[in-house]
Amino acid sequence: MGGACVRSAGEFVGMPHHKGAGIVVKLPRDRVDALIDAGDGAPFAPAGKVFREWVLVEAHDEDRWVELLRESPAFVNP
Repeated sequence: MGGACVRSAGEFVGMPHHKGAGIVVKLPRDRVDALIDAGDGAPFAPAGKVFREWVLVEAHDEDRWVELLRESPAFVNP
């Protein structure tokens, strides 16, 4: 992945959305699905390919973003 990325123990856990406001965060597939189903996120599909363990969160809410970014390392680095 290009651009500025957030890493934990060398693994990608998040990044700014490359097409506008928002962030993209790596989480377990069931968590991604729950965020999408609740309307709190959208599928991350650069170039039309859906990344099932990544969720796009466009709503500008820094507290929420921090919460999700803190959640990600437990999944990426169990």
